[in-house]
Amino acid sequence: MGGGTFAGGNLGPDLTHLASRGTIAAGLLPNSVAADSAWIVGAQALKPGCSMPSLHLSTQELKTVVAYLGSLK
Repeated sequence: MGGGTFAGGNLGPDLTHLASRGTIAAGLLPNSVAADSAWIVGAQALKPGCSMPSLHLSTQELKTVVAYLGSLK
């Protein structure tokens, strides 16, 4: 299992221990609040052709999602 979960999903990245990682987006960006935010709202602009859709979130929704991701240690 490699430290992940037994979840059987096949869409999206494994977010297990995300906050403990040094980078996101397959090593493209540092793992920081700013980079996480930029990736969530504009992944296609940062890495054209990636599977991550650009999400249209309110400022508060984005802060909530980034805070949650930051809690995944």
